[in-house]
Amino acid sequence: MIEAPLLVPGRGALHLHLRVDTPEDDAPDSRRPFALYSRPEDADGGAWTRHATGFLGGEQGPDSAAPGPWPPAGAEAVALDGFYERLAERGFGYGPAFQGLRAVWRLDGEVHAEVALPAGRAAEDFGIHPVLLDAALQATNFLSIAEPEPGHVLLPFAWNDVALFAARPTALRVHARQTGPHAFSLVLTDPAGGPVASVGSLALRQVPVDRLTGLGGAGADHLYQVGWTPLALPADAASVTPAVLDLTTGPAGGPEGARALLGRVSEFLHQGLADPARSGEPLVVATGLPDADPAVNAVWGLVRSVQQEQPGRVVLLGGEGVGFPAAAVAPSVVGGLLATGESQALWQDGGVTVPRLARAGVAAKGGGVLDPAGTVLVTGGTGTLGGLVARRLVESHGVRHLLLVSRRGPQAPGAAELVAQLVALGASVEVVAADVSERSVVDGLVRGVPVGRPLTGVVHTAGALADGVFEAQSVERLDEVFAPKADAAWHLHEATKGLPLAAFVLFSSGAGVFGNAGQSLYGAANAFLDGLARWRADQGLPAVSLAWGLWAEASGLTGHLGEGDRARLARGGLKALATEEALALFDAALGSPEALLVPTRLDRDALRAQAAAGELNPLLRGLVRAPRRTAATGAPADDAAGFSARLAGLPEREQHRELLDLVRSAAAAVLGHPSKNAVAAAQAFKETGFDSLGAVQLRNRLARATGVRLPATLVFDHPTPLALARHLRSELLPEPAAGSAAADATALGGPAPDTRPAPVDGPAIADLDIDGLVARALRGRG
Repeated sequence: MIEAPLLVPGRGALHLHLRVDTPEDDAPDSRRPFALYSRPEDADGGAWTRHATGFLGGEQGPDSAAPGPWPPAGAEAVALDGFYERLAERGFGYGPAFQGLRAVWRLDGEVHAEVALPAGRAAEDFGIHPVLLDAALQATNFLSIAEPEPGHVLLPFAWNDVALFAARPTALRVHARQTGPHAFSLVLTDPAGGPVASVGSLALRQVPVDRLTGLGGAGADHLYQVGWTPLALPADAASVTPAVLDLTTGPAGGPEGARALLGRVSEFLHQGLADPARSGEPLVVATGLPDADPAVNAVWGLVRSVQQEQPGRVVLLGGEGVGFPAAAVAPSVVGGLLATGESQALWQDGGVTVPRLARAGVAAKGGGVLDPAGTVLVTGGTGTLGGLVARRLVESHGVRHLLLVSRRGPQAPGAAELVAQLVALGASVEVVAADVSERSVVDGLVRGVPVGRPLTGVVHTAGALADGVFEAQSVERLDEVFAPKADAAWHLHEATKGLPLAAFVLFSSGAGVFGNAGQSLYGAANAFLDGLARWRADQGLPAVSLAWGLWAEASGLTGHLGEGDRARLARGGLKALATEEALALFDAALGSPEALLVPTRLDRDALRAQAAAGELNPLLRGLVRAPRRTAATGAPADDAAGFSARLAGLPEREQHRELLDLVRSAAAAVLGHPSKNAVAAAQAFKETGFDSLGAVQLRNRLARATGVRLPATLVFDHPTPLALARHLRSELLPEPAAGSAAADATALGGPAPDTRPAPVDGPAIADLDIDGLVARALRGRG
């Protein structure tokens, strides 16, 4: 019996598990119960779905009757012209490989047919090849099976008395006889009439189409949502005394309230991260519940990116109720969070929950269909993403009236071509040059929509960047991203909250959900959108914020990314979404009841590698397994302590060699090189391609490996691998290190330099530029 359809995902694979139990009794031919299960390949430790159950019995003999004439006397041939095209119209698409039905005859309500494997396809090691068996089932379309109810399809449900008599046929004769309104029997023979298989009865079941829609496509593969999972804190976690910023004093509300909170957070973090006296203590930002306030959610978006740049330094703690804010909770909770490698949590009713990313459902919700008679407003409408969305609205959602708004309006590159394409598709299009960060402008746009085609949908794709590592950012730059993204979304919300909209879609970014080094301000602005969508949904207003991953198609926000930037994102586990994939996710999101969705393509192999290295974002722990982490460093247990102890036991020259190898290997990994040999020991980091984000990643790798707190300026203060290795030794083994030049030369694989006193008319060895000499020697100019 089939309990649930097994649908192959659009990408990735399924793990299958077939369980066969012991016989029901001691007789040798007793039936053995079996069950078939599956789960996605990335669902490490997740639940299995049971698809089918049944029994395996003893051998069964075929009907011994001699085969009659073929086709049977008096059978009427049925034309097959257009058969597969008609099936496609009903939602059953069969590619060329599955079009195996060759001939059909009817006689007394029964069906006789011939099926065959496509030319060149072997029977392989199957009892009956799936293509051949499926073709036999296709022949039953010519029985008088009752049609399913509207919105349903018929799928196989219960197979009874199935027997196989011969294996690996390449062609079959089929005899199908109806046994009920939705049931039939099958007898399968080879072209000579020899028995191959029989099915005593196959019962079909009506299944709603929406149970199948999207489950095997992009919606299931790349659409995620954020949930909160209870976390048991370890009882023996080390006690910590953090510095706490308490932001729990009442709601902040809209963009101006968000700016005020972000200013306070930026000042607190800048001071705490720069203060050497606080280098060993965590910094805690305590807020109310982020889902309840867009401004608080903006704070979480900013801090998440800072956490990526400063692992283990900053903790986000949201909560409500007795015992909160953090003045009472943080000392008892933060140590436990750090011990488990977590950096974000909610405190509610005395318990802790942490965020986890999980696959999102894509079942359609009631209503929400865009009315073709209405107008949809698209901000950034003449940009790359806005233009793609506009075409999708017309082609796939039946929208016939578009209001496209952008700063340059009709003068934007490609605007005229876009309008021509949309008009050719049957849409009326108005393109307006406007700054949607101004409230009066948005009010005017909304009021200007004609009464005869009222505003029924909003899609906000506009945005801007203000990238840079947090320690180099100033809050004054916040307006560069906040105005076009957060201010505009708030104005659209206020201007339309009294209208009967069917859709209010905000294009956000994964930077606000995951955190992204170098994008703290951008993350804050996008997280404001995520919070706004949830806030609207709580008020019964339509809303969904899409925290996009990377699109393969370059846009105004991603066009500046070079091959190195994209390679770095890929190493981080983020793959680009093809345009059609992304638009399919947009379609799925419009039918989802969730207020925040994360459409992104994740590389599970890269994430598993991060988990093994202790670098996995805790948000992703529900998707791949992470190793146990320690409280002190956030590294996999004992790695840093083991490295330091092993280093201390080596001779000085071996210490230098070990540290230089560590630095070069880490630098090569950040740059995407397969070997440390791609990074010369005396070559400046900036000459090898390091930028500020690469410098942060290198600092983080070395901090995890050594357990040493390192500044963000590490690469700039110690600009070559040699200099950086020497600095690491001074941090790990602070006693004076005599003979560093000798150790450097040995680490490079050459002889130790002559350290005897120089002649009185020459310079002392201590005055020589050792790094310069080594660099010239490496370049062949020593």
